[in-house]
Amino acid sequence: MTPTFERKITSEEKEFLVGLLKSSPSDLKRLKEILENFLIIWSASLIGLVLVWIATVWLINFFITFDYGLKSQYSFYILFGFSIPTCLYSLISTTKWAKSWPDDRLDLKKDIDGDKVLDTTYEVKGVKRFQEQEHGGLIYFLLLHDNKVLTLYDYESVEIEMQGGDPLTSNFKPRSKLRIVKAPNTGYFITQEFVGNELLLPEPTDLFSSPDKWPEGESWCNIPWNELESRLIA
Repeated sequence: MTPTFERKITSEEKEFLVGLLKSSPSDLKRLKEILENFLIIWSASLIGLVLVWIATVWLINFFITFDYGLKSQYSFYILFGFSIPTCLYSLISTTKWAKSWPDDRLDLKKDIDGDKVLDTTYEVKGVKRFQEQEHGGLIYFLLLHDNKVLTLYDYESVEIEMQGGDPLTSNFKPRSKLRIVKAPNTGYFITQEFVGNELLLPEPTDLFSSPDKWPEGESWCNIPWNELESRLIA
């Protein structure tokens, strides 16, 4: 069993959650960004169709007279016709994006008002680390004793690389046990601390896959332990 217990939140931990809540976008800001996203997609898709229209008329005019270009008497109707499908496309796309945008403010308030945190200590059974190629940052994957895989980003290694140093000299050193304090409703990691014996770390594996395939930092990884290399290298 993973030793987990619920305890009263400390003032520092509560301050961290309050900071997250304050930095969360308000309803007005969310609406503003949704509208901006809609207008950007609509404008880009409409411009794309207009460019295709111009190119098509230009090519056709090499063979026959085709007076349906931007300066023709039909341009208003053609543009109006283009605006309807692009508007619908933008509306659907923006709606999907807005629904996928998480809003954790209510759960954050519950975590703050609840005055409790979950304190868990995991035993670390194995460590794999990958190094992304653009900034030299290290990404760690920890196999825990319950066979869950945890992803942790070493942000210090990126700073060292940007200053011309060796990322491997980072102070981020996994040990035999990892203590995680998290909020019960949002599941946000508030603090994480390695304790116990220092582990022998393997050489970093070069990470060549695109960033959208990388698991998020401080999260449980849905890639099986034995498939990390095959899924993240290519």
